[in-house]
Amino acid sequence: MGTWCKDSKREVPRFYKILENAKFQKNKISLIGVDSTKENYKKSPTGEEKGLNIIRVPTFIFYKNGIDVNRIIEYPIESLEKDLLKIIKGETYIPNYSDTKS
Repeated sequence: MGTWCKDSKREVPRFYKILENAKFQKNKISLIGVDSTKENYKKSPTGEEKGLNIIRVPTFIFYKNGIDVNRIIEYPIESLEKDLLKIIKGETYIPNYSDTKS
C-alpha cells in the first residue's frame, strides 16, 4: 500500500474493517508500505516488496500454506467482500492488471 495512493486510502481501511468483523487474526496480516518518489517508486524501506510483483497499489496477496493463491490489485472487481469470498472459496477470480489467470 501507499499512504500517497487514493486507492490504498479507500481500500485498506475497508479491508481491515472486513477482517475485524470476521474476527480474523491480525497477526496473520503483513502490511508493506511503499514509496512514491521517483527513485524508490513502489519500493519499501527494507525491501519486503522484492519478488512480490507489485505493479499497482494496494495489492492484497492471499496465501494458503505459504503459496500465493490470488490477489486483489488496486481495486476489487465486484466489491471487496465479494472478491474476498471468491478467493477464500477457491472460485475463479482474475484480478485487475493480471497476466495470471487464477
